[in-house]
Amino acid sequence: MANDSLKDLISKVLAKNFKDRLTIEEAKVHPWVTEEGAVVLPSTNENCHLVEVSEQEVANAVTCIRWGTMMRIYNIARNRSFKIRPDSRKKQTRSSVGELESPPVENSMEDLSIDQP
Repeated sequence: MANDSLKDLISKVLAKNFKDRLTIEEAKVHPWVTEEGAVVLPSTNENCHLVEVSEQEVANAVTCIRWGTMMRIYNIARNRSFKIRPDSRKKQTRSSVGELESPPVENSMEDLSIDQP
């Protein structure tokens, strides 16, 4: 259960009117954040520093993957299922009843790998 100090902080941070809303500096010294003054957060100057990013890091920040691989990852995450499913490119056969059957699938993690460009 949230205490009154936390409720006060949340209501001030989420105020509709931006003039009434707490700034980050004000939030850092709020009694709930500082545990009634027992904890002092570092100032922005003490806590922030310039981070330099190389061209190589920028180039490697985003990679491309095939759409089919992305959909497989999405479906696995959505279904929370990590079973290896038959590859749709493998030939399917019909059983004597007329239902489609897939050939047995080897348990290989290659089916789940992300394709690099």
